[in-house]
Amino acid sequence: MKVLVHYEVTNASLTKFDLAAANNTILYYNLTLNLTLENPSTVNYNFDRLEAGLVFKGQNLYDMTNISKPFYLGHETNVTLPVVFTGNHSVALGDQEASDFRKADAFDIAVKIHSEYSTRTGKTFNIKQEVTCTLKVPLNSDGKNAGERFQITKCDVTMLNA
Repeated sequence: MKVLVHYEVTNASLTKFDLAAANNTILYYNLTLNLTLENPSTVNYNFDRLEAGLVFKGQNLYDMTNISKPFYLGHETNVTLPVVFTGNHSVALGDQEASDFRKADAFDIAVKIHSEYSTRTGKTFNIKQEVTCTLKVPLNSDGKNAGERFQITKCDVTMLNA
């Protein structure tokens, strides 16, 4: 089945991404991003569920949580949703990984999204997608960027009920 809705992260700001100094096992983070959904088709969609989670080095930092109330996405339109991930989570990093982490200016972070939406074209169709946005996000602390700029990132979409 062809992908019906496209996803991209148009902006991301990572203002905190710190390992606890004592044991390298607690990661504190604050990531804000803009997620844009584009409907290039001539069909309208009603989004019932949109959840997102955060993954770093294959480890879940932020469990799937609802990021939007139900909404309507008209044909040939797009919508941009602000998404905030903040908190702390235990991580398993070796000594070398922790050392490399502390030297890094930008980080590879994945945003996982589950969406459920429907359309009615004579008959109601329910659509489920799993989306992965693999981001390289520069650390922006004290309002200063580490030198790199965030690049708009298209997300990979898998249709779950194809």
